[in-house]
Amino acid sequence: MREVTYDKTGAPHATIDRIHLVMGCSGISSTDKAVLHLIALNHNAEQGYAFMSRDYLAQQTGFVPRTISNVFKRLNSKGLLERSYRDGDPTQSRKTVINWNRLREIRVVKEPWDGTKKNGKIKKETATREEGQIVADTLDVPTGPPTVLSTACRKDSVVVNEAYALLKDHFSSHPTYGDKNAEKIMYECIWGSFKVVPTAEYGLAVFQWLCTSPTTENKRSQIHASKYLGGFIKSCFSGWSKEFEAIDKVNYPAYESCLTDVCRGDALLFSADDLPFIQPFRTWLNTRVGEHLLALKVDTVDDDTAVRVEITEEFKTARLLEFPISEQPNS
Repeated sequence: MREVTYDKTGAPHATIDRIHLVMGCSGISSTDKAVLHLIALNHNAEQGYAFMSRDYLAQQTGFVPRTISNVFKRLNSKGLLERSYRDGDPTQSRKTVINWNRLREIRVVKEPWDGTKKNGKIKKETATREEGQIVADTLDVPTGPPTVLSTACRKDSVVVNEAYALLKDHFSSHPTYGDKNAEKIMYECIWGSFKVVPTAEYGLAVFQWLCTSPTTENKRSQIHASKYLGGFIKSCFSGWSKEFEAIDKVNYPAYESCLTDVCRGDALLFSADDLPFIQPFRTWLNTRVGEHLLALKVDTVDDDTAVRVEITEEFKTARLLEFPISEQPNS
């Protein structure tokens, strides 16, 4: 078996060993693991830390910056991560230090299967140890900063994790979050709520409208006052989604105008106040453009949000022929 070696900071030298260490941790959510995994890949063996800004992590993982901030808080509270200013100077960028010893303490170790009987049957290994070593060695080759492309259609699990972080951020004072089964309760609530809407992205749009719009302040007060948070949200979600649909139709002309701007090659930049607009627009764009939508990524730059869209040339050409520049919306 290959021997695991460590650098002077306690981190495994091999990338594959860092991945196993992070992915094998118990007691942390998949969202936390995704962020911790990215930081581990950028660990500097000489300095003992990584320079990973909140906005960069948000860009690479697809989570909103607020979610990344909450991940930092949770990992810090568990003693897994520490963020500090370089040389104690607030004007310098922050450095992120992973507590590798703590990671090893909470890692669940699974013994490798040795090919013996299981349930009365003998199975053959699909690869030799030598072949496995070849793969592990290729993972040790430095490849530079990881690049994560956000595709147009995200996995439902990613969207659900973002919805979970959003609800916890806005309703963390609710007694439900003091329950030992709070995470299970809220995830079941979100998955159940999303069953009554067309897509998970649409469900997330409803939640963002619910949590950020000034017009839903009364609904937020009712949620805070509810006895059972998960049950209350799940029972009301169908009605909220219908109300959201009626309100969102007012934005359709603005969405069409943004789509035309994209086809003309213009960048879409929104202020922080436009947050309630961005997720519904993203959801609408997935449906409107369909298979012609190649990629859709949301980047945070300072206090502004840029929505970067890649569409096939075929769709762009058809769109611009349909709406000559002189006749396009808001031209």
